Amino acid sequence: MVNSRERRRAERYSYPSTVEYYPFGSDNGRQKAVTINVSESGLCAYLFESLGIGDEINFDRKLPRGGAVAAIKWIKRIDEGFFKAGLAYVL
Repeated sequence: MVNSRERRRAERYSYPSTVEYYPFGSDNGRQKAVTINVSESGLCAYLFESLGIGDEINFDRKLPRGGAVAAIKWIKRIDEGFFKAGLAYVL
């Protein structure tokens, strides 16, 4: 059986940092997120709003080992107004 670590395309690196993002193609509605880890293919972060699978967000800066635009691949509600999400870089 293949575990989730073996399925990953790229190694993850711890990167706890506060970043700002907004919906791709818009400069309105900036939100804060807290990154957990990053890789060459994506990142995991805590968000303070629910987003849909496939939604693209633009970060205020290019993240280490990755890009500045990412799409939501999965999202899990942790508590009211607090979510953990996996994102894949698209640009």
